[in-house]
Amino acid sequence: MRRVIAWCMALGLLAGCAGPLRLGMTIPQRELQQRLDQHFPFETQVLLFDVKLSAPALSLEPAADRVGLRLALQAGMAGVNYQGEVALDSGIAYQAKSGALVLVAPKLLRFQLDEMPEIFCRQVEKVVGPLVTAHLDSLPVYQLKEGQARRRLKALRIEKDQVVAELGF
Repeated sequence: MRRVIAWCMALGLLAGCAGPLRLGMTIPQRELQQRLDQHFPFETQVLLFDVKLSAPALSLEPAADRVGLRLALQAGMAGVNYQGEVALDSGIAYQAKSGALVLVAPKLLRFQLDEMPEIFCRQVEKVVGPLVTAHLDSLPVYQLKEGQARRRLKALRIEKDQVVAELGF
């Protein structure tokens, strides 16, 4: 009986030293890309412009701990459509309420509309750019499963071709 009690105490001490139970999970870039694709195309109208965002391309940037995004852009007014591209980077965070990994604080890096004079392009950027970043802010790119979502996020990091999340209680 003493041995059983001694073993139980030893196991209890070891468990206490190990700290809280944690679960590591990796989310491959291709899976994040698939989830992102579900939110596009996105079409809206702002002032006089019809805007369409499509063909998202996601890249992971471990050095900056950010996510890179490129989107095809179509902006039209009065029957004239311009094609182009926007490039952004964004943080990624865990939103406990929804149990999702979401994009946060996207920053517009490049706004381009082909065949539109530069001076007009900058004016369109002032109107459309905030719309693009607002659409991406808090956009879910991965939904944790029910059992995973009950855990708290302990760490989140971006690696070359995956996001690593460490969950615990």
